[in-house]
Amino acid sequence: MSSILVITIQKIALGPHIVVAIATLDTAQRLIVPEITVANAWI
Repeated sequence: MSSILVITIQKIALGPHIVVAIATLDTAQRLIVPEITVANAWI
């Protein structure tokens, strides 16, 4: 139970940073995945 509370506090404290990080990762995946697919297609 206490771990959930800690995670909640961390989410509130780091909320904007987490959102930016997730958005960055999501964007990176969308850019990288097609390149990997193309590379595999060439192989």
